[in-house]
Amino acid sequence: MKKEARRLPDTKPFVEHLSDLRYTLLKSICCVLIAMLGCFFFAPQLFAWLKKPLMIMLETDTITPESLLLTLNPTGAFIMAVKISFHVGLMIALPFVLAFFCLFLLPALKEHELKTLWPIVFSGSLLFVGGILFCYYTVLPASLHFLWAFAGWLNVQNAWTLEYYISFVLRFLLVFGIAFEMPLVLLMFIWLNILSPIQLKNARKGVILGIFILAAILTPPDIFTQIMLAIPLIMLYEATLWVSY
Repeated sequence: MKKEARRLPDTKPFVEHLSDLRYTLLKSICCVLIAMLGCFFFAPQLFAWLKKPLMIMLETDTITPESLLLTLNPTGAFIMAVKISFHVGLMIALPFVLAFFCLFLLPALKEHELKTLWPIVFSGSLLFVGGILFCYYTVLPASLHFLWAFAGWLNVQNAWTLEYYISFVLRFLLVFGIAFEMPLVLLMFIWLNILSPIQLKNARKGVILGIFILAAILTPPDIFTQIMLAIPLIMLYEATLWVSY
């Protein structure tokens, strides 16, 4: 009873809740802007990191990334730096933004809900980073090699521009980072009694079909890349089933 007394319901007026929400949004926006600004100063290093898979692929080719990744307009390099700063800054700021919103929700949560809140934030951040790294070290190099070789098979000369390459890579990384959040979303549905483990198990065929459809929408149109996204998502789905039981 004493423990229950410590967790009194939040009796703040609605206006104060709105004020807290506005403050949380303001902190989140400031966090994203600071991360973006910091990334902008490290744009050359981040560009080198994003370019590395292409450099490795072209080691046996006579073409160099410097001669390949050309920009066709005067503002191309600046736009590239801003785009990198925005996406990477967003990726870095995401765990902090989640933490800010969790702090906003704290007063409304019960004792048992508090115990699972921070593990959810930590797991979500870990899965997001894991998805990005998995894409960068496995899927991205394989996809670049496949697309490059396929163009050669058709006797088409590759002339990838700076803007298109950076957009392709950043989108790839972001898609995998978000897609790897699927287990956490499913576990939260189970935790909130929206889904049960049995329902999730019975829906296996539909879920797998949905994963392949999602992979087809989010990735380039080649089947190879779609499979490279679908397989780890299916494995994560099976792992979610195992954990939920």
